[in-house]
Amino acid sequence: MVVEVRGSARLGAVPRRSPLDEDGLTALALAQDGVVSRDQIAALKGDRHCIAHRVGTGRWQVVGPRVVVLRTGELTFRQRLWVAVLHSGRDSVLTGLTAAEADGLRGFASATLHTVVPHGTDATGMRDTRTGTVVRVSQSRRLSDELVHPARSPRRLLLPQAVVEAASEAPSLDRTRLIVVASVQQRLLLASDLREVVGGRRRLRRRNVIAEAIDDVEGGIHSLPERSWTRAGRRYGLPEPVRQARVQRSDGTWYLDADYQPWGVGVEINGTQHQAAPQTDSDDHRRNVLATGGRLVITISSHTVRHQPGMGVVATAAALLARGWRPTAAVERGLLDLAAGVGMDLVTGDLRRSA
Repeated sequence: MVVEVRGSARLGAVPRRSPLDEDGLTALALAQDGVVSRDQIAALKGDRHCIAHRVGTGRWQVVGPRVVVLRTGELTFRQRLWVAVLHSGRDSVLTGLTAAEADGLRGFASATLHTVVPHGTDATGMRDTRTGTVVRVSQSRRLSDELVHPARSPRRLLLPQAVVEAASEAPSLDRTRLIVVASVQQRLLLASDLREVVGGRRRLRRRNVIAEAIDDVEGGIHSLPERSWTRAGRRYGLPEPVRQARVQRSDGTWYLDADYQPWGVGVEINGTQHQAAPQTDSDDHRRNVLATGGRLVITISSHTVRHQPGMGVVATAAALLARGWRPTAAVERGLLDLAAGVGMDLVTGDLRRSA
């Protein structure tokens, strides 16, 4: 359920002295970035008439049915976080991407603020069109003090918990992988931090995808997908490549995951970490430079290696054949059968078109 507020009409000013505890309100405002709940104002002896008067005279603004901001103007990021937890109630905490962004994760900003409350607690969301604030509240049977950061405010899940929650609820599998990878690449977490959370969850949506992404980002250039790729190539008779081949350049060294040196063909096994900028730009630049120097570099995703290795084998074989590799008759028959099985053309490496 979402309570929608279509903007705050000017509330009538009530020109009477309020018994509001101004010192207490000042202290609360300092602690909460100038954002308070109506209940907190009531505890300081303020009432709805006091709120209406200060909103009406342009000193305060209301956001949704439960929160008051003690100044006007656009809300800051931290003020939006306070709006979310104060709207959601005393036992609420920031969760998912909202908690992760509050702790420094970049590249996944969302207009929707996510909070979680204990199971059985009011989980009414809020949409305030005047300020553009959207709060989505979920319930959890797992929420406990052990999962909440002991010192940071507004209250939020521990970062490893928040990242796993965000990854499990992402709108796509690619988004799931990117969230996991970004949290490690941005040096906010270790892969082991995430693995511990995943291992402690009896039920977790997209567990296998999250676990694979953790393996990929932890493995780096010597990851499990690269070792799996080497085994797949051997199984179908591809030449033995040089793994982690050094390619000299004027200002340093690049490495290719697999380099078929006699034919000038290189293979890059890209985990999901390579989908995040600026890594994508760096990979594209390296591929361009190598191609200019005469090397054909093809890219195979770690997902393909894990789940559709035949497609990667055919793509590599097609590149080798184009550069003059000549397999034995038995190997060629096996590759043709494999290409037919995965719906690819062994000569071009392209997918076959349906008639």
